[in-house]
Amino acid sequence: MKAHNLDTMLDNRLEEFKEIISRSVCVNCIHRDDCMYIAKAAAPIHTCEMYDYGYEPKTNLVLVPPSQSVTEPDPATIPQTGLCINCENRESCKYEKPAGGVWHCEEYL
Repeated sequence: MKAHNLDTMLDNRLEEFKEIISRSVCVNCIHRDDCMYIAKAAAPIHTCEMYDYGYEPKTNLVLVPPSQSVTEPDPATIPQTGLCINCENRESCKYEKPAGGVWHCEEYL
């Protein structure tokens, strides 16, 4: 029950924050993403000494709940490329195997 209340509170605060930004000079300020004032704002900001026009949004990050998190694939299931495909040492090899393949290896047999 408490988790639901926390989620509701966070959703409400996020909506309030979006409303504050949309009604503030912050909406098109280039310092918007790393502004120390907007994080503490309780009402729209109409004047700011840091304001500078020209905001371009950065890539949005999405938080994924732990139940939906992406796990790293098992290296044994990733198809090998490069020298590892037919190396006699591939079963016991301890070296990193980058996605693009290994093309120079002193241990290759």
